[in-house]
Amino acid sequence: FARAQVAAGADIIGLGDAIASQISPGMYRTFALPYEQRVFDAVHQAGALARLHICGNTSRILADMVASGADIIDIDWMVDFHQAAKAFGDGPAPCGNFDPVAIMLQGTPAQVQAAVRACLQMGGPRCFSAAGCEIPDHTPRENLLTQAQVLRDVDPG
Repeated sequence: FARAQVAAGADIIGLGDAIASQISPGMYRTFALPYEQRVFDAVHQAGALARLHICGNTSRILADMVASGADIIDIDWMVDFHQAAKAFGDGPAPCGNFDPVAIMLQGTPAQVQAAVRACLQMGGPRCFSAAGCEIPDHTPRENLLTQAQVLRDVDPG
């Protein structure tokens, strides 16, 4: 399906492995990582970038996530974003990781603005700033607009 998406014009293909943080690192290496690598190899051969999202605390498998071949790796909110970005080195770009409930759903626009900027600062020049996981339904529109505006205002140079 990823090949068809790229053929239709997709530039980035995301793979979500929602519960991989719930198994041991050894089980992840046996039952998930080889299949993620195959998918990402196919995505790259088709000419697109690959993005990996695993919900939860992935601190124990960060190096394995890098080995997946993903170009972008989402970091959920409970993982130390600065440490994850540092561990990635010149490898994949980190994406994350403010709390989608405490910041996006329950926070103020000022808190959203601060969280977006903090992620950009911690993650370095190659990072993407985003909620660590799914943004809940009923998130205030003002918070979504604030996030978008802060990201538009970023000077990539």
